[in-house]
Amino acid sequence: MAKQEDITGYNIIDRGTVFSGNFSCNGDVRIDGTFTGSIQAGGKIIVGKEGSIKGDVICGYAESEGLMDVTTIVVKGMLMLKSSAILTGNVTVDRLAIEQGAVLSGTCRMPLPSKEIDFPKE
Repeated sequence: MAKQEDITGYNIIDRGTVFSGNFSCNGDVRIDGTFTGSIQAGGKIIVGKEGSIKGDVICGYAESEGLMDVTTIVVKGMLMLKSSAILTGNVTVDRLAIEQGAVLSGTCRMPLPSKEIDFPKE
């Protein structure tokens, strides 16, 4: 039988859904609704065009077409901002891709390739 921490999945906060609080999972999360709080995902976080996050984010990979108003976002892999994305806040990321038209307002920290990112403890 699989241990609870080994279980991964795909979590969806759909259009019209409003979530406030702390959310943690080992899998992936797609946000097409409104999320306010702290979110931690072992996999990827995808924010759709109508989606929004306000709070703190820690994840393995992130892709956004929507609004991310974060205090901090820490991405262990790549952060992809699509052309419709707006991100405000403090960003720590290994790799960053920004399409033309996307907005990034805040600070961005990318460690040198020889250094590892200091990720917050759970």
